[in-house]
Amino acid sequence: MDAWTGIGDNGLLRNPNHWLDAFAPPADADQALRAAADALAALTDHIGGETANRLRAWRARLAARLLADWIEETAARFETSLEWLYSLRNTALHDGRFTSATDLLDVHAGRALVDLTLEFLGNWYRHEANTAPEQAGLTAAKVIAHLADRQQALVTALRSGTPTRWDATRLTSPTSTGWGRA
Repeated sequence: MDAWTGIGDNGLLRNPNHWLDAFAPPADADQALRAAADALAALTDHIGGETANRLRAWRARLAARLLADWIEETAARFETSLEWLYSLRNTALHDGRFTSATDLLDVHAGRALVDLTLEFLGNWYRHEANTAPEQAGLTAAKVIAHLADRQQALVTALRSGTPTRWDATRLTSPTSTGWGRA
């Protein structure tokens, strides 16, 4: 796996897309990718527990085109969480106080959602100088709307059953549509 995924001296993946390939290699995969996929399957069987369950779940999602369902379910959970946090925010503002430990947990959950949003926006703005002029200078709301459209295009493509090579490292970048790899 290390040889295929390109683990750096710092222990980080050099090419996360290679992980995607090892989870669900195409039928015409070369020998190196086949060896990595076999190693991942053997590792999964060897380690057991929750980690193995997650690896199996991701392997199934990527191999059987179940990823579109997962993307939509995850988006729905985030939307529900945002609606809940909005309601809590209004309640807390009108009450002027936080009264329980669960209120504080909700605040932390809200911060986590904001951090996640800022990750997407940060990636977009970090690469904005290298983008097409029509994607430069977008407001945060327009970036999020654009990425939502990209998400729908990804889900549609995944559901079509046509083999695709999406780029996990550039899905939220303005320099890419998220399809194809450099």
